[in-house]
Amino acid sequence: WQVQNGRISGGHDDPGLPTLKCTENVVKIQQNYLKALKRLGVSGFRIDAAKHMTLEHIQQVWDEDISEGTHIFGEIITDGGSPKEEYELFLKPYLKDTRLGAYDFPLFHSLFKVFEKGHPITDLANPYSVGQALANDRAITFATTHDIPNNDVFLNQVMSEDNERLAYCYLLGRDGGVPLIYSDLDTSGIMANNGQPRWLDSWQSPVLQKMIKFHNLAHCQTMHSFEHSDELLMFQRGEMGIVVINNGSVAKTVSLPTGSYADLLEMEGTQLFAEENKAANSEIKNDVSYNIRLAAKSCAMLVRI
Repeated sequence: WQVQNGRISGGHDDPGLPTLKCTENVVKIQQNYLKALKRLGVSGFRIDAAKHMTLEHIQQVWDEDISEGTHIFGEIITDGGSPKEEYELFLKPYLKDTRLGAYDFPLFHSLFKVFEKGHPITDLANPYSVGQALANDRAITFATTHDIPNNDVFLNQVMSEDNERLAYCYLLGRDGGVPLIYSDLDTSGIMANNGQPRWLDSWQSPVLQKMIKFHNLAHCQTMHSFEHSDELLMFQRGEMGIVVINNGSVAKTVSLPTGSYADLLEMEGTQLFAEENKAANSEIKNDVSYNIRLAAKSCAMLVRI
């Protein structure tokens, strides 16, 4: 009740933002604003603090007319997926009774636990099946949002650079959701390992650009997870390519399905090599299989050639 009826406050000394009553006049004014933005060409909306609005209010404002031809998603912060209390109270009813998208906080917490807390990477093989990710057509996936590095209460959810890179590889390699790439103007003051602002123009990072390229190439390709252990996850996207993530503390070598590959990322310590399979009968043409060696805490995005 407090979340959806009280003021949104920054602390005891902050009077906070008042909550608007869901009246016909409030809904009309908000819809007129959204319609004006659509006439200007705006094609999507993020509902800030959607968790603090009643479901009735959201349903009335974002009706079929407003939602037509528009990508809309809500910010409903939770501390995980099912059966976490915040998920059951706020996100689950929103997903059930609207057709709108939402930030995939359940998946984010799964990523954080795997890459920062050492949980088995098998948790990412199919997180939706165990209630730890949103449906593919509803999810806005992310490795960080504006709140995480900029609000004290979320600072403990900032991943290390290496782990954030692995999280992006997973998000941009997998099938499902619309990935959000976070970038800022150094609002947090957090520095990267190279001494530069951590997320300033981060979308221009060469590695991120290559990951985005893979995502675009693999768009609409089916996903099949075919090898995973506590530290290694490998999945295929149709016939187009393969993603391999080594979350372990030592290098690993894995065999790849038949085919020739190019590694888009070419991360340090990653080596793609062919191995000839000697045939017992010299008249039979020898087969060639491909392996990849990944350094600790590294990943590869392979495209068939």
